[in-house]
Parts: sequence; C-alpha cells; structure tokens
Amino acid sequence: MSASANPDIENGLGRYAIGEKIRHLRHRKRMRLVELGSHSGLSASLISKLESGKLVPTLPTLLRIALVFEVGLDFFFSDEARDHGVSIVRANERMHFSETMGGKNPIYEFESLNYRTPQPHFHVFLAWITPANAGRRHEHEGVEFVYVMRGSLELQIETSRYVLQEGDSIYFDSIHSHGYTQAGEEKCAVLTVISGGS
Repeated sequence: MSASANPDIENGLGRYAIGEKIRHLRHRKRMRLVELGSHSGLSASLISKLESGKLVPTLPTLLRIALVFEVGLDFFFSDEARDHGVSIVRANERMHFSETMGGKNPIYEFESLNYRTPQPHFHVFLAWITPANAGRRHEHEGVEFVYVMRGSLELQIETSRYVLQEGDSIYFDSIHSHGYTQAGEEKCAVLTVISGGS
C-alpha cells in the first residue's frame, strides 16, 4: 500500500476516482466497511483511507476488493462513465445478488441498474421479492421509491402495513424500519430508487 507522494502519479490516478468506485460498490451491496474488510482480508481503516483517496491501492489490494464484488480490475480504470456524464449498463453486464438480512433464506434478489456511475445521486435496483420475510427489516439514511412491476408487494414501515399491486408505487423516508415480502402467489418484481443513503 502506498501513499500518493508523487504528484504525477496522484494526478494520473485521480482521474479514475478509484476510491469513489470502491465506495460505490460497497454501498451498492449494502456492505459496511468491516464487512468488506472481513471478505477481503483488509482492515476497515485501510479501506476507509482508500475510499477517501488518502491512500492509493496496490494492484494486489485492488484485486482483493474486485474479487469480493465480482468485477475485473478494468472496472476501476474505465473512464467510460465520465464521458459526457453518460453511464451505460448493458443487460448482460448486470450482477445478481441475494439479500438475506441475516436470515437463512433470501428476502429479495436484486441487480443494480446504475452501478457504473462513479458518483450517483441515487441508486436504482431491479429486485425480486420473496415470501420469506419472517419479519426481517432494515433502515438506512435517505428516501426510497418503490414501483411494483409485477405481482403484489407487502411493505411494512414501522407499525404500518401497505399492500401494493402491480402498477402501484410508494415513496417513504427510509430511516424508518422497513421490510418487504411477496404478498400474493405470483413472483413480485419491483423497481427501487434509493436516494441520500450512505
């Protein structure tokens, strides 16, 4: 691990915003610093310095992080997202993840629709909700918008319960404890936009 002491090296690497891309990958997977550290074998404090640009990662260190998120090293050195502010995610490039919220079975499966954007103002996910909620909930900073594309969704926010049908949408402050579950027999697919989260 090396500090960016050489101004030419610092300026050359700065255009790729490697730290920002690491942070984006971690936020996209809803992963804390300590969790990324556990999966990569790096310390949380070290990862924090990488994300803030205080340290420049060596290639082996960057490869450890890339393996956790199943991306290639080229992801960190691509300049595509900075061209005219355009960020394109091809259908066959999306990565599929499952979220269990600490339980045995997945609560939902999801794909990020804007993961290539280096500094997004919001995060967009295509998610498939399962019936295996079992009361598991989470909360995070920011606001959330959910649009039901298929099936029925039950959304619990604190002590309130909302059932949304295909074509319905909801907007709420996601600092409140909330959880999702499939409400009907048909598999539930939703489009989710999250803004302002850390």
